[in-house]
Amino acid sequence: MSATSLQVITLDLPNPDYANPESSSFYRVNSSYAFEYLTTFDIRTLSTNGVASGDDVSGLLYTPDLLPDSECINASAPYVPANATRLANLPDTDYDLVAIAPWLSPQCVQEYLSSAREIEGLVRGFLFYLPSDNGTETPPEVNSQVWGLGDGGSWKRDNNYPVYAIPGASAGILMEASALYSQNLTDVPYGNVLVEKYNSTDYVRLLVDIDTVLGILLAIIGITSLVMHWFQGRRRQVLRRRVANGEIDLEALGIKRLTVPQEILKTLPLYIYGTGSPVTPTATVSPAVPAAVSKEKMSSPSDKLSCTASSRSSSPSPATRPAPATRSTSYRPTALQQPTCAICLDDFVPASADSEGSIQLIMPDVQKDSIAERLLPKVCYQCDGETRENGEEAQGEGPGRVT
Repeated sequence: MSATSLQVITLDLPNPDYANPESSSFYRVNSSYAFEYLTTFDIRTLSTNGVASGDDVSGLLYTPDLLPDSECINASAPYVPANATRLANLPDTDYDLVAIAPWLSPQCVQEYLSSAREIEGLVRGFLFYLPSDNGTETPPEVNSQVWGLGDGGSWKRDNNYPVYAIPGASAGILMEASALYSQNLTDVPYGNVLVEKYNSTDYVRLLVDIDTVLGILLAIIGITSLVMHWFQGRRRQVLRRRVANGEIDLEALGIKRLTVPQEILKTLPLYIYGTGSPVTPTATVSPAVPAAVSKEKMSSPSDKLSCTASSRSSSPSPATRPAPATRSTSYRPTALQQPTCAICLDDFVPASADSEGSIQLIMPDVQKDSIAERLLPKVCYQCDGETRENGEEAQGEGPGRVT
C-alpha cells in the first residue's frame, strides 16, 4: 500500500533498567517542548513487502549501524550526523523501529538493508533519501534507474519490511532531529523542563508514523464512483428504451420540447371540433398556409393570419365540411378533452348552426381513446399552417410542435 503521509512526534520512554519490568507505558511529550513534523503526498513507495493493506507503519526512528570496516561509513558521513540515533541509543526493549539512511551506492544500500534485516521482527519500515536531493519534490518514480541495485529487484523480496523514499529537505530535518534526540533526557531540547515532569533516566526519542489509510479511502471512493457511474449508465439505457417505446413523455416531464416534422403534420387527418366528424378533402389538403396567403404575409406583415381568426369560421377551401349538427345547448367538452389550442392559446369553436367550428389536426386514434386524447393534444389547422415554435412564426414547411 502506498504511503500518503509521514508524521514524527516525540515520546518519553521508561528506562527498562529502572522502571517496573511489568510497566511499558510511554507518554507523548507536549508539543511546546518537543519535536513534531508532518509531510504529506511527497513520499515515494519503493516496496510494500511485509505490510498489510491499510496498516500504518510506525516505530522509533534510528539509523542502522554498519560494519566497522565498511567503506560506506565514510561515504555516509556527510549525510548522517555523527550523533544520529542508533540502536544503542534506544531502550533495550522490543519497540518497533523505522530506519533511515541515505541512498548511496548499491553496495552501501545493501549493507543498510542487511543491518536492518538482522533485527528480526522489529524493523517495520525503512526511509531512504537521495544525498544529491535538497528539495521538497517527491522522489523519482519507483521504476527509475536511480533505485536499481543491479539484482533485478530481488532486494524488495529479501527484506520483509516496506521501503520508502522521502525528499532531501524532509530527510535533512529528520536527521538533524535524530541527532538532537539521541542523548540523555537532560541533553535533549528543553531537557531542563522535561526533567521536572519525567524521570531523569527516561529516554526521549522520536516516533515515526507512516500513514497508508488514505490510500484505502481513495480506493473506496474510486470504486464507489465507478459503481455509481455504472448504475447511472444502466438507468440511462432503461430511460432511452422506455422513451423509444413511448412509455415516457419527455415533454410532459419538462425535460425536452418535442417538434413534429411538417411531413408528418401533413398526414394527420382533420376534424371539426365538437362533432368528431372528419373533414373530407376535395383536393390535396396541405396543413401549410395557401400560397396566396403566404405571399400576403410576406408583403404585408400587419395582415398576418392570426391564430384567433383560424379558430373561428374561416376554413381552407380545399376541404369540404360536413353539415354541422344542430345543437339546442352549447357544447361542453369533457374533462379529458382539450378545448384550447396549445400553440396560440385560443379556444376552439364548436360546430353549431351559427358556426362551422374550428378544424383540428388530431391523432387518428384520439377519438377512440379518452386517455390518448389527453396525452396527445390537438392543434388547430390554420394555426399549424403558420406553426409557432418558441414564440416565433415558422412559415411554410417548418416543423410543427404538438404540445
